[in-house]
Amino acid sequence: MVVTLIHLILNLNFSVQCLTKILSVIRHEKPEELYRSTPGLRHIWIGHASYFVEMNNFRFLVDSIFRSRRSAFDLNKSLWGSFAVWDATHKFYFAEDTGYTHNISIFRHIGKTYGPFDLSAIPIGAYEPRWMMEAQHMSPDEAVQIHIDVQSKKSIGIHWGTWALANEYFMEPPKKLAQAVLSKLLNSSSFIVVKHSEVFDLP
Repeated sequence: MVVTLIHLILNLNFSVQCLTKILSVIRHEKPEELYRSTPGLRHIWIGHASYFVEMNNFRFLVDSIFRSRRSAFDLNKSLWGSFAVWDATHKFYFAEDTGYTHNISIFRHIGKTYGPFDLSAIPIGAYEPRWMMEAQHMSPDEAVQIHIDVQSKKSIGIHWGTWALANEYFMEPPKKLAQAVLSKLLNSSSFIVVKHSEVFDLP
């Protein structure tokens, strides 16, 4: 289970100084500092919204693009994050809530630096109207572009079909996703959706 840090931090009343003490930063000028040789937890702020966490053999990382808001007065007052999780044999990318506007390069950077990923979970829903939603929710065709950018071998569409959050019909995203996959000349099984509670195994 992945619980995003943003939802925890937004509910805490911490100053920057207090958070700095709790979430200590390890400078990464020395590569040997990036990985633990002993069991335990290590967290590293990489820069911008990039955050690296290592828990024993599991590693988590990376950015997303999101216009954050939790009240009428806190627009863009917090950072949002996506995650990369990997061990010695597999890599998983969790895109979180994210937009994909103006041909941004962050996802290509994630793919080049940390990919390729064996499996990715990429949001495909709650994207209309674009003028309002593009900063925080991508469309299915943008999701396919992120699938390509992060070098994902297999992706699963998330963030759709549970609630009617936007103007598109809530069951539209899988159809638009299938069209977008075909338009990019990708294998139809490379980016799929699964039913709620369906178990999906990779070999």
